[in-house]
Amino acid sequence: MNHPPRLLPLLVLCACGGRTPPTLPPPPAEVGAVVEAEMVTGSVFIATIRSRDSAEIRPQVTGRIITIQVRSGQQVQRGTVLMRIDQSRQRAAVDVAEAASARASADLDRARADLSALRASRKAQATEVDYQSKQLDRIRRLFAADNVSRDEFDRASANLESAQARLAAIDAQIRAQSATIQGLRSSVRQSASQVQEGEAELQYYNVEAGIDGKVGDIPVRVGDLVTPSTLLTTVEGARTRELLVQVPVEHAPQLATDLQVEVRDGRNRLLETLRLDFVAPAVDAVTQTILAKAPISPGSPLTPGQFVRARIIWDRTRGPVVPTSAVLRVNIQPYVFKVQQGQPPTVKQVPVKLGSLQDERYLVERGAEIGDVIVVRGIQRLRDGARITVTSSVATGGR
Repeated sequence: MNHPPRLLPLLVLCACGGRTPPTLPPPPAEVGAVVEAEMVTGSVFIATIRSRDSAEIRPQVTGRIITIQVRSGQQVQRGTVLMRIDQSRQRAAVDVAEAASARASADLDRARADLSALRASRKAQATEVDYQSKQLDRIRRLFAADNVSRDEFDRASANLESAQARLAAIDAQIRAQSATIQGLRSSVRQSASQVQEGEAELQYYNVEAGIDGKVGDIPVRVGDLVTPSTLLTTVEGARTRELLVQVPVEHAPQLATDLQVEVRDGRNRLLETLRLDFVAPAVDAVTQTILAKAPISPGSPLTPGQFVRARIIWDRTRGPVVPTSAVLRVNIQPYVFKVQQGQPPTVKQVPVKLGSLQDERYLVERGAEIGDVIVVRGIQRLRDGARITVTSSVATGGR
């Protein structure tokens, strides 16, 4: 039988028997109690590891490298020979200086022997002068008594004058020989000094490490001609290393010595915890940064030249924390849902003031207290006063 169209809604209603649709259960929610935790305020910068006792190795002489006895990255001790430079020319120069020194010493010995002979001759001649002087005195008395002739007196006078002249000549020779010896002594000292300098310079042909450390890149090769301006390699000491951080000038009011620094690698793994011990008194005019340094302990794995992430800790604060998943933002204002007791429980949408963010947790400055139970997951389906089904309970602090 056909019915008019206006009767169809009525028939449908009658067919349903007038039953009420089933009520949906409250949405599931994961809740947790607000706990106290420490929140750290800090800033991350790229930092460099530097050795305080790194050394550039340059030769002190000119020559060709004949051996390289270390490799890059090798750990060496102070005094280890790194390279050898051809010393044949310098050895020849030392040999020449040694021969000259030997000749000067031999000349000095001969001059001293000649001087000794002259002094012995002078002694004998002085005796002769004394004898002739006494003879003249005796002849003079006899001549005065008219016991000897004028010829004998004149011969005695001539003999004394001759002996005195020979003594004067020997004295002149002694003075000349003494001057010669003085000059030879100077020559001996000079030649000995040249030998010492030459032998000392021979040591420079063995290029040694001045400090304990690790050998850097070696840009030279065997056969290269090097001069005192040539960089042979570097040695990076590992005992005294430091962290260098260039901190932007806007952080100047916060920057101070004794601040803690967390050193992390590219995967954000903590490598070291250090403390600043130096802050530059002035700003770098070019980079507009302030240099800060922190010493590194001897046993640290940090390597000179390495780049790391340095997080300077400005402040540490303890207080209530909530996970980021518990925060709902409406027109910038953040809210959390506090759980109200009941069967079933309900939630109250509460505005909060958030502080610093760390490890996906917010520090709550106002609006939530330690011990408050809040919804930590499933807030997207909630509204103020809504009922919930608690699925699990967790601590909001986590760590």
